[in-house]
Amino acid sequence: MKKKLSRSAKRKLARQKQYKREQIEKFGNDNAKYTAKNLIRQSSRIGFSKKEMKRKNPDHFGIHSKATYKKTMGEVGRFTQFVKEEFGINRLNQFRQEHAEAYLDVKERQGLTKGSLQNVETALIHLSKAMERDEKFGELPSLMPDHRRYTSQSAHEEIERKPRAYQVEEAREIIQRLEEKGQETAASAAYLSMVSGLRAEEVCKIERRHFERHEDHYKIRITRDDPSYVTKGNRYREVRIDVEHTSRLDDLLGGLDERERVIPLESLQLAKMVAAVKQEYDIARPIMAMHGFRHLFARTRFQDEINHSSDHLDVMNRILDNLFEGKRADTGFSISEKELYEETKAAMDRVHDELGHGRNRFDLAMRYLDVK
Repeated sequence: MKKKLSRSAKRKLARQKQYKREQIEKFGNDNAKYTAKNLIRQSSRIGFSKKEMKRKNPDHFGIHSKATYKKTMGEVGRFTQFVKEEFGINRLNQFRQEHAEAYLDVKERQGLTKGSLQNVETALIHLSKAMERDEKFGELPSLMPDHRRYTSQSAHEEIERKPRAYQVEEAREIIQRLEEKGQETAASAAYLSMVSGLRAEEVCKIERRHFERHEDHYKIRITRDDPSYVTKGNRYREVRIDVEHTSRLDDLLGGLDERERVIPLESLQLAKMVAAVKQEYDIARPIMAMHGFRHLFARTRFQDEINHSSDHLDVMNRILDNLFEGKRADTGFSISEKELYEETKAAMDRVHDELGHGRNRFDLAMRYLDVK
């Protein structure tokens, strides 16, 4: 026999049903994973300049990087699945800060590195901001607290001083070994990265039309918002390639259609091929497979920019010593050395420009230009 409900229990049940109807009316079906991913999808600003949008609106929010967008979508999917399994909640409008904190606790117990935990937290922050800017979810309590749990270290604490660039002989041996194995395309990719500083992903996406043939040399020019989405963040890039490489580039580019990829490989596949050769022949194994070529380009180009001046090189080393000790870059430089300091910094900025980085990036100099 069905137990009769008391009057107060009936009123409570009626309120619960009314609340549920109101929630459905406002939020619809609201499957958490679908809704959350849709909010992230709507926040995509891939192909648009973050700097320009920030200039027009300091409160601008949007994901401008393809890699960040992909990572965020994956993490948001895992987060919503976690909340469903652990808390029995499958409606995004019921997600609260305690659920996000619990998810981060689990990730921490799994032994993720600090950098990985920062990435997870960033994905949840993106979801929280997307919810805050939505007319339906904007009135709900914020999913994430105001302050980050995993804060970044200062550059001198975070960046390890270690070998990152191949020596010229090491780079040439890797390319030679790839050629000996009949992996000509991978050899060309490694060579192109070495002479242009392109990332592995960029090497594998660049097309014939991005190479301009001048009288005796090539120049790579990739416009902002290029439809092939070659560069990181779809940024503008211009790189001069030295004359000594013109003949090999003529052979590499000859016969290709304008819209044809120069290196028809995927970046992961390319990195594995280079890593396998490094492993087999024990070549500079602590250095990242493809990124070592980019670092070599940066250091070679910097030497060119300062005309191999020992004075400017000494200034760069003093700057880096300051940075690794947590000091200002210009610490210890006298007034009489100001011109030399500014010339060295200008050379650093020109190299960073060709790498696709911004100006005044001393933190990146700690990685790319530590030529000691």
